[in-house]
This record gives sequence, C-alpha cells and structure tokens, in this order.
Amino acid sequence: MKIYVLGKKLSEKEVQQFLKDYYPYSYLIAEKYRSPYLTDDVKENIAWTALERALKTYDSEKGASFKSWLYIAVTNDLHSEVAKMKKRPISVRDIEEPETGERKDIFEFIADSKVLQQSDPTFYNELLDALEKALTPRQRQLLDILMTPQKYVDEFNQKYKTEATKLNYDMIGKMLNISIASITYEVHKIQKITNEILQKLNGNAR
Repeated sequence: MKIYVLGKKLSEKEVQQFLKDYYPYSYLIAEKYRSPYLTDDVKENIAWTALERALKTYDSEKGASFKSWLYIAVTNDLHSEVAKMKKRPISVRDIEEPETGERKDIFEFIADSKVLQQSDPTFYNELLDALEKALTPRQRQLLDILMTPQKYVDEFNQKYKTEATKLNYDMIGKMLNISIASITYEVHKIQKITNEILQKLNGNAR
C-alpha cells in the first residue's frame, strides 16, 4: 500500500521512522484511557495497530492534523475493545499454586477445588471455613457466583428474559447492582485472600 503524508509518498524506511516517532504519542493516548478491562499489554498493542492504521488512512487534504486523526483511531479502538471485553466470560489469572508457583485461572482453581472436595474433604472444608471467615458478605456472594456460574446464568435468563449461555461482568453487575470496576476489584481480592489461605493451610499440613 502506498502511504502519503502531506502529499509525499513515504518509503518503507520513512514509514518505519514515522511509526517510531509517533508511537510514544499513540501510547500516551492509550495509557491515559481508564478501564478495568484493559491491561497494559492490550493498550500497547492497540497503540501500535491504531497507529499503523491511522497512517494508512490519513488524508491531509481533509484538514485534520495527523495527531488528531491518530487520537480518534486509538480511542475508537479502545472503546471497541472494552465493548468486546464486557461480553466475554470472566477470566482473571491471579491464583498462584503454593506447590508449583504456577498461576491459574480462577475457574481452573474452582474446578480443582471440586476435585479436592472428593480427594481430601478435610482440607476442602478447612479451606471453605477459612474463606467464610476471611471474606466480606459481598465477596462470599461473588465467590458463590464464580463457583456455580450456570445457576446464576439460569436465574439471569429467567429474570431478564434473555438466552445467555455464559456468565460475564455485565450480568453480574446487573444482578448485584454494582459497577464493573467493583466486581474486578473484589474478584482480585478474593483471589489474593484465597492464595494466602492456601499457603497457610499447606504450611500447616507439612
């Protein structure tokens, strides 16, 4: 694709230099965008892809500066990514296994806990008792939702006359009447508390 800036056709080398020069500004736009759905890695990727697209589609004859065009491109991509993330099932990797140090998805941990319930019911009950004491009522409610998602999907569908198949942040927020930012914060708190309890229980078992 031929790329022109201010009417001048850019060589491949000039294109790469142009991208390099403007990437800091592009990332600054993305970095200032606040959303619980966007990680730094996602923002970095959007800053780069939006910059490349802005350069390919920019038309100086329309009167806008390139920085203005880039700002629109980056913010539109950020808005789109947030909209997509709101509809995705919850998946936050922040549980660390005491034995291996591996990080696991919260749902993977919950699945393992169900296996643990069968293989070591004493340890499992100790874990649940400790969580009951350590978590706030809202956190216990969220944990129950995470551990029995289908139950809440069914309740949501019945109440709101929808046909959802997977749990997502929007649904939880609507059910509990809390913001998505609050859900994200509380889920991370639950995972941190759970990890601390697991480490303590494993230490006592040795």
